[in-house]
Amino acid sequence: MLSGMYDAIIVTDRLRDLARNHLVVVGDGGPAIEDKIESPFALVNGLTSPRPLRLTVGETHRFRLVSINPDWPVRFTLRNDAVTARWRAVAKEGADLPRAMATTRPAMVVMEPGETADFEFTPKVPGTWRLDVANDGSGSQIPVKVIVELSPDKNVKANTTTFKK
Repeated sequence: MLSGMYDAIIVTDRLRDLARNHLVVVGDGGPAIEDKIESPFALVNGLTSPRPLRLTVGETHRFRLVSINPDWPVRFTLRNDAVTARWRAVAKEGADLPRAMATTRPAMVVMEPGETADFEFTPKVPGTWRLDVANDGSGSQIPVKVIVELSPDKNVKANTTTFKK
């Protein structure tokens, strides 16, 4: 684990859902690790510069957050330049939340080492967001770009001009 060798899996019987499930695994480790010396690297999905997440307007997407950092809490915040988004908590430690706890709230959560949590987010307009992943203990912060696009069907309609005779 201290070498950055860890991951998570999603078990589902519906392959189409994987495009709307976004796994975000946060930990430490990496190539500069020496025995018994803390890693200077924070990693998101195994990278210091993670790939962007792609979402579609009007579709509900699930953020599956995993904090595998061995030492410090990790703060996740979904925002753009103007506002913090709102998302719905749906699961904790792999179990669905009871209805009373599955609430819509500001898209910010602090997770301790070893915790997992799932949140649903339904973007209403295209644009760019970012999922800020901050490790306050080490001072590291990694932004994950979140690109929200129109669905391909809506893009085609939006770019089609109808001519009348």
